[in-house]
Amino acid sequence: MSYRHFGKVDLQGWNQRCGRIIATTDLANEAATYVTSADPATLSILNQSDNVTWYGNLNGKASLSYASASGKRFTYNGRSGTSTGSITVNSGYFRFETNAVHKGLSKLVAKGTGTFEFPANTSGGNVAFASINPSGVSVAFEDTGKIDIGSGAVLDVSTATVDGEYVEGGTYTRNDGTSIGEHISGGGTLRVLNGAPVVAGDTYVWTGAAGDGLLTTDGNWEGGTAPDLTDGTAKLFFSAGTSSATVSGTAHVYGITFCTNAAFTLTGADANAKVVVGEGGFLFTNTASASVTNVLDVPVELGTLPQTWRVAANTQLSLTAPLTGRTSYAPLTIDCGGRVYFHADNSDLLTPLVLTNVTTATQPYIYNMKGLGAKSRFTTVWGGQPRFITDAPQGGSLTNETPLRLRSGALPSRRFISTGTCTSRAASRTRQAGCCASACIARTNGSKARACICPKSLTSTTAVP
Repeated sequence: MSYRHFGKVDLQGWNQRCGRIIATTDLANEAATYVTSADPATLSILNQSDNVTWYGNLNGKASLSYASASGKRFTYNGRSGTSTGSITVNSGYFRFETNAVHKGLSKLVAKGTGTFEFPANTSGGNVAFASINPSGVSVAFEDTGKIDIGSGAVLDVSTATVDGEYVEGGTYTRNDGTSIGEHISGGGTLRVLNGAPVVAGDTYVWTGAAGDGLLTTDGNWEGGTAPDLTDGTAKLFFSAGTSSATVSGTAHVYGITFCTNAAFTLTGADANAKVVVGEGGFLFTNTASASVTNVLDVPVELGTLPQTWRVAANTQLSLTAPLTGRTSYAPLTIDCGGRVYFHADNSDLLTPLVLTNVTTATQPYIYNMKGLGAKSRFTTVWGGQPRFITDAPQGGSLTNETPLRLRSGALPSRRFISTGTCTSRAASRTRQAGCCASACIARTNGSKARACICPKSLTSTTAVP
């Protein structure tokens, strides 16, 4: 198969084979150079006999299978691949160049003697590295297949298997003594976000009838059987007519729904209690005509990434215990149909936090200087602005430590906090009493933000991207 400057191949849902690819494509024609298929189909390169650099993309639902008995290298340099398919390397080397981008790819398979290469360019103090759907791609190793990750780079994948067996979520490096370490070369790191996928199990409806409030008591559940809180498959449903429940030890669940007609609190029996929540996340809603407040007063660990929590209209969520999550490109998204109150120290929330559907009526209230998570990553707010409550700060004076990204028309000329106003006047850069800089900084439509200058008492450590 030969590409001259540019070319388009549509598999039309049929698996196809070719001996090798010859390409004289360049970046200028990258968008017009691709293999695509509306239905799942694979193009198999049977034996690439020379090195080739392809400024092209894999689109639609097309997959690619590559082999080279003579150990030749196929360099993928596309910048706009959309395919939700997979790439398999059977032999030889399949290299993702440092500027390659493929946001939809679902799976990488390294088998036989094949090796994926992810080089890293560390010039200028920054690591340039291919972007390959970090929150959604899985990787599978078979036989002696490998991934070579450049020094200083971290490759994020959703899950990983070795000869069909899932490995635990965690960080892995070359020859680290694990089964997957034998399949890693280079000086970089493979970071696996999730372990084996968990399939949602049965729904358990809470009644609290036994009276002790414990999730582990059979009599507190409809049908008289408590859920298994060790395998992460149970879906918990807190129903109308109930007001509280207590977690003892660690409760592994798929997801939890609050659907009560009055305030409900989920609390911990002691300092060791926590909830590890899976892909189902949380849903907070109610059956009452008046607003209802749900309280999470037990630490929550994000067991699966990404995940979404939903706070329905006419519902409020008060977070009074810490959230924790691994470092990742895969976020925790909270759909703010109702207001969320951040009271706890969430400095161990290394997962990016995304707050969506924020309006004036549902803007999050921040009471803790570390309420929005670790300062090593961003919190992104869509549609409105968070409100920093300075008259009742928790964890010290309210100096927001979390870098913020305000999106979708979020302008700095609005009131953010309970005392003072936040009015930006870029020309004079007027100092405004009570103005938190991080909340006043926005970047809209790619333009640089206006920012107000803050008093020392509210100086922010935020760096603007």
